Amino acid sequence: MALRGYSRDDVRAFMAVLAAEVADRDARIARLELEIARRGAERSPADDLQATVDSRAALIHRLGQETAAILEAGDVSAGRLRAEAEATAERVRADLASIGADLSDTHRFLADLVDIVRDVADEAPSPGSPPPYESLLDTADVEILLPDDQEGPRFG
Repeated sequence: MALRGYSRDDVRAFMAVLAAEVADRDARIARLELEIARRGAERSPADDLQATVDSRAALIHRLGQETAAILEAGDVSAGRLRAEAEATAERVRADLASIGADLSDTHRFLADLVDIVRDVADEAPSPGSPPPYESLLDTADVEILLPDDQEGPRFG
């Protein structure tokens, strides 16, 4: 009978090596578990307390660092916002100054217009006399229609 595949002796040798490695692993695990148990038994409550204090101190230190980082970021953000607010306030001040100058000019123009209207009112013809533009109509080539006229302009 002919067998195909691996040789039985090679497989048995491989299995023996594998079994030795598993046994070594199991022995190492057992030793480490004993070491952990021994160290735990040697540990005193003072060691536990010190470990707690150390971890608490480390935690407080870390929290302090994070708090400082947050405060620093807040300071940077506040500085940026302050600069933006100052720039906006300066633009508003400039705009208000410009608006104030424009209003001053408008006020002067209105005062001039009021003076012109008063002058025209003082020079207005008395009731019953012809309006001043009628003398222009006699020489014009365009007929001027007043608002109550229904026809469009006529060119003559």
